[in-house]
Amino acid sequence: MSSLDCDETDRLSALKNGGYGFSRRMMLDISIMSRDGASRHSALNDVVLFKDTYSKLPEYEVRINGDTATKFRADGVIFSTPTGSTAYALSAGGPILAPTIECIQMTPLCAHTLFNRPMIFSGSDTVSVSFKGYEGSSVSISVDGESGIAFEDGDEIVIKRSDVKLDLIDIGGRSFYSAVSEKLMTPLK
Repeated sequence: MSSLDCDETDRLSALKNGGYGFSRRMMLDISIMSRDGASRHSALNDVVLFKDTYSKLPEYEVRINGDTATKFRADGVIFSTPTGSTAYALSAGGPILAPTIECIQMTPLCAHTLFNRPMIFSGSDTVSVSFKGYEGSSVSISVDGESGIAFEDGDEIVIKRSDVKLDLIDIGGRSFYSAVSEKLMTPLK
């Protein structure tokens, strides 16, 4: 229903008569390996690593298929799907991605360098992330906005495109680009 405006609720009747389509969305598989064991999660929008309140800036290391892609100190980093690109990642300066693209977007949060910018990785890539603490810095992980999971120096998170896709019902009748233009690009009145 996010594609509908408040004055368009009458379009919900399309659900009864089959006047709708589907939009297939990529999801992420997330594996967190810690000293306490491993846990698995799925995300439609994003996985966010963030420093805890009053913590010093940790140094994140991002590896793609085992090769170091970048290292940076920052408040955190967002890894999002194209669906999640118009949520927290957009607010943090990431690009808008069409929801049909299969990729993983990385958006640093307040990186302590001028040269660290958002990056786009192929949907077939495996992204792994770890961090080095600085003066006791601590990090948490949030998956699709759920409460933080403790992430310690030496732990590793692995992010991949999921084999599972999410089919969303589309009754809005407008294209992704016109919705972006109307909802995100039009100045507030």
